[in-house]
Amino acid sequence: PGWAVLARKKILTTEKVFNWPSHVLLEVMSRVPDRTLALAIHTIKEDRREAIVSLIPHIRGRNVRSLYDEKIPSNAEQHAASIKIFKLVRDLEHDGLLKISLIDPNLDLRDKLIA
Repeated sequence: PGWAVLARKKILTTEKVFNWPSHVLLEVMSRVPDRTLALAIHTIKEDRREAIVSLIPHIRGRNVRSLYDEKIPSNAEQHAASIKIFKLVRDLEHDGLLKISLIDPNLDLRDKLIA
């Protein structure tokens, strides 16, 4: 049971990413294609979705909203978009542009309990 709780804390989810501080979100979202972002925001709650879209520039936000409203994506499409965002986050961390240990210490994989 202890390992299960620890594993849940370490799993990166769209809910966790989209609840990061706005300056971090902007860094991530600036590198995510509009369609991927539109698919990924289907996985989060409506109030948070609007807050996220309002962070990006107006024209891009309008495009993301349009893509979002275009159709209801399948679970596979939503999952694929989420994975693309997770890969981007891990790449940004690897390149030193994000410090996950500072953003969300629970996601830090260098935790002594894991090793």
